[in-house]
Amino acid sequence: MGSTIGSPTLSMTGSILIASAVLLICVFFAGTAFRNYLVKHFSAAAYHIRRMARGISMESLPTSSIPEASDLYRAILDLSQELETQSKVIKRLERMRIDFVANVSHELKTPLTSIKGYTETLKSGALKDPVFGPQFLDRIEENTDRLTAIISDLLLLSHVESFPGDVHWDTFDTDTVGKKLQSTFMPALEKKNQKLILEFSDEKIEGDSKKLEHVFINLIDNAIRYCPPGATIQLRQSKDALHWLVDVTDNGPGIPVEHQNRIFERFYRIDADRSRETGGTGLGLAIVKHIVMLHDGRIELMSEMGKGTTFRIQWPRRQI
Repeated sequence: MGSTIGSPTLSMTGSILIASAVLLICVFFAGTAFRNYLVKHFSAAAYHIRRMARGISMESLPTSSIPEASDLYRAILDLSQELETQSKVIKRLERMRIDFVANVSHELKTPLTSIKGYTETLKSGALKDPVFGPQFLDRIEENTDRLTAIISDLLLLSHVESFPGDVHWDTFDTDTVGKKLQSTFMPALEKKNQKLILEFSDEKIEGDSKKLEHVFINLIDNAIRYCPPGATIQLRQSKDALHWLVDVTDNGPGIPVEHQNRIFERFYRIDADRSRETGGTGLGLAIVKHIVMLHDGRIELMSEMGKGTTFRIQWPRRQI
C-alpha cells in the first residue's frame, strides 16, 4: 500500500526535476542567443569607437534589426564623420599657422638683413662718403619704415582676429570720411598722376567708423600701388533694403584668375618682388576681410585682365 501511495509522489518529483533541467537549458541557450543577438552590437560599437580613437574613420553603417542598436551605430557614424571633418580643419589651421610663422619670419628677416648690411657698410667707412653715406641711410630708413608697417599690420590683424566682438557701431558722416581719404592719398595720387573719385549716396552710414576707414584706406592704397600712372580709382557708396554697399574700382591691369581665390590670404602676393618695391606688407587685404567679417558682412572680388578690378563690400544696415 505504501508503494502505491509513493509512486505518484516520485513521479511528480521526477517531472519537476526534468522541467527544471529543461528550464535551465532553455535559460542557458536563451542567454547565449541574447548575447549573440544583442551584446554583439555593443562589442561592434566598442570596436568602432576604439578605431576612431586611433584616427580610423567609420566608413559604413552596420545593420541591425534592433532599433536601439541602429541608433547607436548611426550616432557613432555621425561622430566619426564630425571628427574627420574637425581633423581636416585642424590640419588646415596647423598648416596655415606653420606657413604664417614662416612668412612672418621671412618678411621680417628681409628688411633686417638689409639694415644690418647697410649699417656694417657705414661703419666700415661709407658713412663719411658724401654720396653713398646719405643713400645708405635712406635705405636704412626705408627698411625701418617697412618693419614698422609690417608689425603694425600684424598687431591690427591679431586684434581683429582675437576680438570678434570689438565693433563700435555708430553713424558717421561720409563727407568727413571723404575729406580724410582725399587728404591722405593726395601726395601719392599726384606722384603717379592718378585720379581718385569718391561718390557717397548717403550723408551718414553705419558701422565702426575707424575700422571701416581702415578698409577704405587699404583698398584705395592697394589700387594706387598696383595701378599704372594715369589710372582712375573710384569709391562708390550705396545701399539696398538690407545692406550698406561700397565698391572700390580701378581701371588697372586686373588680377589673374588663378590668384583670385587666394588674394585675401595673409602675405599672399601675386608678384612678391613688386609688392615689396611698392611698400606693401601683404596683410592689407587680409585685414580688410576680417574687418568686414566683424561687421557681419562679406567682400567680393571681380577682376578681368586688362579691364581693372572691383572690390565690393557689404554689411547689414541697422537703424538708417
